[in-house]
Amino acid sequence: VQIYPIKKNSKGPNKKRFAFKGENPVTKAKLNSSTKSSKREGNLKMGPAQGLTEKIRNEFNDGYVSEWYRKVVLNGAIVQRRSCGSFLVIPDPIKFELKREKLIEDGPESLQVITDFDHTLTSYVVNGQKGLSCHECLAQCGLLTKEYHSKVQQLQKKYYPLELDSSLSYKEKLAFMEEWYAQGNEALVHSGLTKEIVFLAVQSADIDLRKGHKNLFNCLSEKSVPLLIFSAGLKEVLEEVLQQRSHASLPPTTHVISNKMVFKDEKFVGFSGKLFHALNKNAGSVADDDPYFAEEAMRNRRNVILVGDSLGDLNMVRGLDTETILSFGFLNVNAEERLESFLEGFDAVILSSDAGLDCIVDILNEVV
Repeated sequence: VQIYPIKKNSKGPNKKRFAFKGENPVTKAKLNSSTKSSKREGNLKMGPAQGLTEKIRNEFNDGYVSEWYRKVVLNGAIVQRRSCGSFLVIPDPIKFELKREKLIEDGPESLQVITDFDHTLTSYVVNGQKGLSCHECLAQCGLLTKEYHSKVQQLQKKYYPLELDSSLSYKEKLAFMEEWYAQGNEALVHSGLTKEIVFLAVQSADIDLRKGHKNLFNCLSEKSVPLLIFSAGLKEVLEEVLQQRSHASLPPTTHVISNKMVFKDEKFVGFSGKLFHALNKNAGSVADDDPYFAEEAMRNRRNVILVGDSLGDLNMVRGLDTETILSFGFLNVNAEERLESFLEGFDAVILSSDAGLDCIVDILNEVV
């Protein structure tokens, strides 16, 4: 089974789409649910994550890297060579195709897009170095008190590796995240932050939206598909990034759920509402209070395209009445250590620190 782009389909001209070449895995799955694509002759064993990433490097370091699409089958998984040197890995092509067909069948009226922000809508690499998160825009701006900058740098050095550590249990990691955010938020209250500093910090920060965000926003706007940005960052910083960095108007149906900052006389004094970190973002925790979930039209949109860059982002839909969830995970860093868990969690994994949003746009172009 291979996957490849088609320039034209029944939805109209010049729309890339995901399609399967050769034996249709969906048809075969319906005839025999026990059939596994890994049994097909000629497929390669996937093995541990390190073996997979080595195989990908070997396959695509053969002098043909300029070709936009390259394919290889790894024990039933599909790997696509995408733009910007990235790879799309679909661990279960049959499940992916079934979900994709359901989204297309139900149409845009049943769909919403729920996405993380930091290093999901924003780039992981900016100007040749790690792009900043919302919190880091303030932590590294140099415009706040020396005590604040020193404190948050210490916290980042201690807790960020723990957030990525796949050997920690959920309970262990949750405790660390709660410590990190509590201490960081307390330091921010005494930092001297103002609305003007938020503007200036974003203006000078190495933070940018991913390539393809303009096409994504335009596509969602044209078909009135809601975009929910669910972030453990800082709401006012996030909105300033969108204001300063976006090359397209936000879809009118965009809604942001994040840590809401409170300003009094232009000075930051604390937070209001529920505080989110990387592991406690889920719709169920705010569904009763947030107007986004109260609308009847939202409750009828039971199909979701979910996009994130951590396993915790898979919980963003928890508590919603959903039917079909097609999930994409950006694996920005520590790929060899984290790939197996990403392949178990997401329907498609995007391997690259500098990948664009074209995979999600391709799917949306089919659905809408």
